[in-house]
Amino acid sequence: MSTALVTAAYGILIWAANRFVTAPHFPQRGLSVTLAFTGVQFVLAAIILSGALVSRTLTLLLMRRGMKVAPEIQSCLAAHANGENRRKRLALFLRRYPEVVETSLFAFLSSLRGMERERLQKLAADLGLVASWTKRSRSRRVSKRRRALELLAVTGSPEAMGVFRRALDDRDEWLRVMASRALVAGGNVREVHRSFEFALRQTPAVRSLVAEDLKPHMQILAARALPQVLRSGDKSLVLAALDIIWGWGRAVPVAEVSGLIDSGDAIVRAVALRAAPYASTDGINGKIVSRISDEAPLVRRAAAVAAGKRRIEEAIPQLLARLQDSDERVAVAAARALATMGEPGLALLEKEVVMGAPDAASVALEALEKARIGRTDWE
Repeated sequence: MSTALVTAAYGILIWAANRFVTAPHFPQRGLSVTLAFTGVQFVLAAIILSGALVSRTLTLLLMRRGMKVAPEIQSCLAAHANGENRRKRLALFLRRYPEVVETSLFAFLSSLRGMERERLQKLAADLGLVASWTKRSRSRRVSKRRRALELLAVTGSPEAMGVFRRALDDRDEWLRVMASRALVAGGNVREVHRSFEFALRQTPAVRSLVAEDLKPHMQILAARALPQVLRSGDKSLVLAALDIIWGWGRAVPVAEVSGLIDSGDAIVRAVALRAAPYASTDGINGKIVSRISDEAPLVRRAAAVAAGKRRIEEAIPQLLARLQDSDERVAVAAARALATMGEPGLALLEKEVVMGAPDAASVALEALEKARIGRTDWE
């Protein structure tokens, strides 16, 4: 609708310029219309540039004035945080220098804790800033929505939590991450579960960021949420949950990972094996060893990597056999896994370099060289 109105107004301006300015002086219709079009373009460009210059000048003047009063605003905020009532004075500053007050208040709320922070959080609500930021969070401009969420994240208000929940469905990817991060920071178990469910349906890039925020709560999620997803049978959710476990890189008591190693889907088996080094559950070592001879190359490779990370010495015979695997990536993974087994694995690699087949000797030599310089390039 707005585009149509702008186009119509633009057309009317060109018509008027042609009718009253160019046509009386230039009888040729084509020439007069062209001149009218050019003239309108020039005038509009001049107006836009002038407006931008005036706006920039006013902004700089306000910034300079704001910088002069910033110390006084910060002093008032500090006094209010310590128990003195400076609400009226800060309300006056807010009307004159809203950006300076917002920036200063955000800095204080980000650094303070305890009663001092609670006083400033109440001040933000009393001054109408929470309501203003909540309204701003519905702006069409992504930059405004992001700034609104950044400000609301330090208020601790119930209204802010509602904004964060809605923002999980925002079209902007980074804004969704900000919303999830704010929900997790609140420490509420329900919101932690909500962010976990959100992460399962995001792109790998977003999921990895959210997973990092969820890491301090992984034991809570391992109690119920993770097992439920891993038992759900929904392949996309299962793979996402396994990816989160792998991303945490820490031991998690989730027995369901062991069962997924025997999945009928090769991709699920491979991703489960990637997460297996971090699954604290009985009997998982035996399942990892059994998959070193899996029919699918990606599964064999993942099993070899997992055996190396867990240093499963029972896997040495199978890993040795995989040095001659038809898939080079499997052979490389097996050689590197052997290199992590200490003296037994290193001795076998040295023997393979001297007496093995050319391909096996090559990957064995590479693994030995990496072991000597302390590199473990698993992925």
